[in-house]
Amino acid sequence: MLRLCPNFVIELLSGSDRLNKAQLQMENWIANGAELAWLVDPYEKQIHIYEPGKNPSIETRSSIIGTGPVDGFVLDAVEVWGRYEPEAE
Repeated sequence: MLRLCPNFVIELLSGSDRLNKAQLQMENWIANGAELAWLVDPYEKQIHIYEPGKNPSIETRSSIIGTGPVDGFVLDAVEVWGRYEPEAE
């Protein structure tokens, strides 16, 4: 059976996801050959970054600049966070 693993994984937590389960999944992606994995938590406004041979880091900046397989890509975190702001009544 052929198993493939992407070079880059980005996952967005939904309201029903559990953070610890998603973090384990990111670690599995890295263990299976992914070069970079981003776990986006829009509720805490954090991006968990996973790379082989490094401890995961958490970014809270307004933009995240990609490295490795997505070198030069910029994720506008403010745009993501804005989609999860509670609407005013």
